[in-house]
Amino acid sequence: MNIVFFANGKFAIPTIKELHLSDNNLLKVVSNTDKRGGRGKKIISTPVSKFCKDSNIPLLNIDNLHSDTFLNDLKNLKADIFIVVSYKIIPEKIYSIPRYKTINIHASLLPSYKGAAPIQRSLENGEENIGLSIFEITTKVDSGRIINQKSFKIKSDDTYSDIHDLLSIKAADFLIKTLPLVKEGKVKIIGNLEPSFAPKIKKNELKISLNNSSFIIHNKFRAFTPPGGYLYFDNKKIKIFKTNFNKDNSLSIGEWSINDDILHIGCKEGSLLVEEVQFEGKKRITVSDFKNSNKNEKIKFE
Repeated sequence: MNIVFFANGKFAIPTIKELHLSDNNLLKVVSNTDKRGGRGKKIISTPVSKFCKDSNIPLLNIDNLHSDTFLNDLKNLKADIFIVVSYKIIPEKIYSIPRYKTINIHASLLPSYKGAAPIQRSLENGEENIGLSIFEITTKVDSGRIINQKSFKIKSDDTYSDIHDLLSIKAADFLIKTLPLVKEGKVKIIGNLEPSFAPKIKKNELKISLNNSSFIIHNKFRAFTPPGGYLYFDNKKIKIFKTNFNKDNSLSIGEWSINDDILHIGCKEGSLLVEEVQFEGKKRITVSDFKNSNKNEKIKFE
């Protein structure tokens, strides 16, 4: 198939690579224009742009999707299909161009977890399965006809980073196997799921309250890694990594102890188990290093 691919984030890179190596014809990859930023105002490319430049894959950088020139360029490519992954909302005058349709790869089992943060919200809610959906783009976000879905069992300590990387790799093969379904107008979905929504993570959500069960708190920390959920300790912000939980209620909220290089922090119900921490402005350290520099067990986590 003749394909135009729209993407910015690194989630899409394995899929672009697989398409480039396949029998399909990757006509063009569309990504945001380079920006200047950071110290020294260096030129910053999207992860997708950098990959395409390094791999000699045809690239078109554009920010204004409503440009008439851009619209005509897309029409002249005479693509069979547009594919959108880790990008932005596509206007109807663009998604209606290709011969077949415009499709999106979404990191959930739609209609569950529609929205910007499906992986994080799935982990936050303690889901035991996560998945990928390929669907037709329409005027309503994440609401077009579902073409194909695939479910994956996940571990109770998998973080957002783990699942993001897993699904980004799985998405490549999944898309290649789904393209014939698109061409033939078929669908292959896995039953009826309840609609739910996955709004973008807000900064204030990264401060985690211990006034909850250790199971819920553990799921929040794994969902927010990275950038990292945090508590306060001795009036200092401290990020928490590599967590687990138990139902031990011997510690009150915020109290802590260390056993076998595992930090136990008391929650409203049970204890949060922690292997690594990071004080603001410092490097990530093990619990053993934390113990060596914090002898006063009367100081509580908040």
